[in-house]
Amino acid sequence: MTNQEIYAALAAPFPPELVKQRVGAGGLTLKWVPARAIADRLNMVLGATGWDFNLHATDTENVVLATLTIRLPDGSSAYRSDYGYQTGGSGEALKEASSDALRRTASLFGVASYLWGAEGSSAPQRGATVPVAAQAPAPRPALDPARPLTDDQAVALKAAMLFGGGECPGLKACRFS
Repeated sequence: MTNQEIYAALAAPFPPELVKQRVGAGGLTLKWVPARAIADRLNMVLGATGWDFNLHATDTENVVLATLTIRLPDGSSAYRSDYGYQTGGSGEALKEASSDALRRTASLFGVASYLWGAEGSSAPQRGATVPVAAQAPAPRPALDPARPLTDDQAVALKAAMLFGGGECPGLKACRFS
């Protein structure tokens, strides 16, 4: 699959039986797809190892910051971050916030974004008018071991070492200045 085909498959509509509705603020009807269906879509299109979902606690109770990273066939990766909020009802505040965060970050890649905006309203249908190819991220340049790291690269590498078990992925030696 090409990057464009990946984005198109992610944005494909869900079967109507998976689309849920609830009344939100101001009486607005909100449409959504359960987080399990979102994860199934990511697994189906990208494969089980083609995406990562990371959550971070915030200073606000029952709010999480999430990052969804997808790996594309051309070898590049793209990520999107958003907050997830307790949506109410289950009694499991952090599970609700995590599920909300998955839905919100996946929608930034087009997953279920067609559900946003009401039919006949002036609100834009997210993803409906933007060509899929225009959303593809540019590949990031590889690190050059012969050049000093920028401050941002050093921070990213330190984080990778901390959370990756001390390894320096792609480098023969780690240098920090």
